[in-house]
Amino acid sequence: MLRVCAAAAALFASLALASPALGQQFTATPTAEDFAREYPQAAREAGLGGNVEIRCRANREGELTNCRVESETPPGMGFGDAGIRMMQYFRVSPPEPEMGRTVSRPIVTIPLHFTMAPATPPTPAPPAQPEAPN
Repeated sequence: MLRVCAAAAALFASLALASPALGQQFTATPTAEDFAREYPQAAREAGLGGNVEIRCRANREGELTNCRVESETPPGMGFGDAGIRMMQYFRVSPPEPEMGRTVSRPIVTIPLHFTMAPATPPTPAPPAQPEAPN
């Protein structure tokens, strides 16, 4: 079973908007199930976690478009592609006017951390009780 680590949960509270002065907030973020669904197959098979930073433009509906990978660790394990797919789960509030001008397509930068939950060992059976002598 895959899970989002505590650091990634805290990450949602501090996702980096490239233009924080615009007053935008995330109105939707991915769930642990979304992370599990988009987890890169190569990394899953290798038991690896990874990090990716995605940079997008936010449209007027709050969707993230024109996304690109800014960084990916480890490279070649599919975290960049997974990060791009994760952008479908994010929404941002409409941009607020800045100095009287409407900013129609602000830039949003989102760092993501993927990790696999440690395997849970099976619960051991209770110790056998010796039978009472007859």
